Amino acid sequence: MKSLFRKVEDFVKRKFSKVVHVANGSHEAVRVTVKDNGENQQETCAALERGEITQHRSTGWTNDPKITVYVHVEYKNGHVESMNTRNNKSVIITDDGLVKAKYETWYQGNDSSVWRDQNDNCYKPSCNNKGFFFSFLADNPLKL
Repeated sequence: MKSLFRKVEDFVKRKFSKVVHVANGSHEAVRVTVKDNGENQQETCAALERGEITQHRSTGWTNDPKITVYVHVEYKNGHVESMNTRNNKSVIITDDGLVKAKYETWYQGNDSSVWRDQNDNCYKPSCNNKGFFFSFLADNPLKL
């Protein structure tokens, strides 16, 4: 019976664990390492281009105040930034450092909550562009 309880508990923890997204809103590629101090101390590593997101899921409960998620970012120029969080808010990489997102994010998608900071600034590359055509032009300027 104890084994069945443990399996159910593990399943629930996987589904309701602390989730942190790291979104690259800077103008360069970065290397990201995300760790937590949960039961199994999960680690997520990723190389993110501008506009890409990675997701880290810890092994503890989502509302466990004892679990801290550490985000470590290395920029191409060698500059290093670090931040920790104890909730499900994503961390946004900017040209000037790291900022926490405005809202908790439970899933990864084109949801703006992954890209908006506490002051409602949007760091998604296409946030300030008006539609596909202008977004395309911003990324591919015309050469005369």
